[in-house]
Amino acid sequence: MQEKEQAEKLKKEKSEQLINAIKDVLLEVDRENEKIARGEPSPWIYEVDLHKVCLHNDVVKPEMSELLEHAQKDEIYSIYGKKYKKLASIYHMTDTPKDLFVTALGKNIYEVDNLFREF
Repeated sequence: MQEKEQAEKLKKEKSEQLINAIKDVLLEVDRENEKIARGEPSPWIYEVDLHKVCLHNDVVKPEMSELLEHAQKDEIYSIYGKKYKKLASIYHMTDTPKDLFVTALGKNIYEVDNLFREF
C-alpha cells in the first residue's frame, strides 16, 4: 500500500510541476505581448507567404490554455493522441526561420514539453 501512496504522491508532484510550468509559459506569452505593445521586435512574429504569424498567440497560448485546463482536472491532453506526446508549439518552433528555443518563452515551452512527455 505504501508504494501506491508514494506513486500517487509522485504523480501529484509531477502534475503540479506541469501546471506551474504551463502557467510560466502563459505569463511569458503576456510578457511577449507587452514587449510588442511597446514597439519592441519579437522573434515570435514572422511572415509566411505575406501572412503575418503571431506564433505565441496563434499556437502557444491556445495550446497551453487547453493543457492547463486538462492538467487542473488531472487529465493529460495531447493534440496528436497518446502515442505522440509532443507539443504542437514545439513542432511550430522547429519550423520557424528563427531559433525560438533560445528565448525565455521558448525555454519555458521546452520545459513544459519535457514534463508533458513524462506522463
